[in-house]
Amino acid sequence: DAEVIGLNEYEENPPVALVFWSFRFMVGLGFLFIGLALWGGFLMYRGRLADSTRYLKAMIAASPFGYAALLTGWYVTEIGRQPWVIQGELKTSEAVSSTLTGAEATLTLVTFVVLYVGLMLTALYILKWLVREELRSLGVRESSGGRWHGPIPWVSSDD
Repeated sequence: DAEVIGLNEYEENPPVALVFWSFRFMVGLGFLFIGLALWGGFLMYRGRLADSTRYLKAMIAASPFGYAALLTGWYVTEIGRQPWVIQGELKTSEAVSSTLTGAEATLTLVTFVVLYVGLMLTALYILKWLVREELRSLGVRESSGGRWHGPIPWVSSDD
């Protein structure tokens, strides 16, 4: 029996269009990922996963979409609740820490960036090491120019 109040009746509103379309984009990408997973499961069931170039190209093309879905979800969460931290109780401007300095916030950000870059470089080094070890176990050797020579399964001479 309550009266529904529209957004125009409030003094401060979040940017509705950005939240609206970000949510739809995020959900659409989620359905795309489900579709790709089902397609991949079907191909794996049929034993044709590694042979389907169309699927593999689709997976490569879809790889940045995970990041886009993450960002749009973050937009929905953070922009959609502004200017409130707790709706009707605590505004964002009131929730700001008075003891945190700009230098401390910057140092925290720089620390996280350095840590994440270090983790990424470590992961890339380990992946490179794993690939080299696998190639060596297959009898493939590296020449002085950094190219690999030798038998690689499923690769023909014209590849």
